[in-house]
Amino acid sequence: GTCLIADLNRPDGFSAAQIISVAAAYERLASFGDASGNRLRPDEALKRIQGEVGKLFSLVPIKLLINVLGLFPVGSLVELSSGHLGVVIEFPNDRRSLINPIVRLIRGPNGQEIEEVVDLEEDQERRVVRCLDPEDYNINVVSYFVGQEQRKLFLESLNPARPDITI
Repeated sequence: GTCLIADLNRPDGFSAAQIISVAAAYERLASFGDASGNRLRPDEALKRIQGEVGKLFSLVPIKLLINVLGLFPVGSLVELSSGHLGVVIEFPNDRRSLINPIVRLIRGPNGQEIEEVVDLEEDQERRVVRCLDPEDYNINVVSYFVGQEQRKLFLESLNPARPDITI
């Protein structure tokens, strides 16, 4: 209706339609990939969208998305300053720093499999150093959102012929 048209013509470019467009672009890039079919890691999808400020999107809706997702969105495989690998499992809406998600540690500095949940807002010893591509490590990040027994069943159901995928 006329309300949406008026909203699209706001001078600051901040509208409900822009918020939806930014969120949809993130979902498309992170889940399905770019125009070439290359699926992006969650952090790469955010960076790609940030690169469109002033072109496809205005700054305010992108900042809102980052405030909701954090700089390391849920599902990101991250390396911590301690050498641990972890999967971002939560970014609470508690006014925390954008760089401090809750992480499920899955590998220790020496590559040993571990399972420990760490809130980086409370753990001042460790921080995220970088995001990693789960495929480079044969890690299915989705499996870390279920318990250990369910994870094994989940991974076996995906591809019983690939025992090399980390459980």
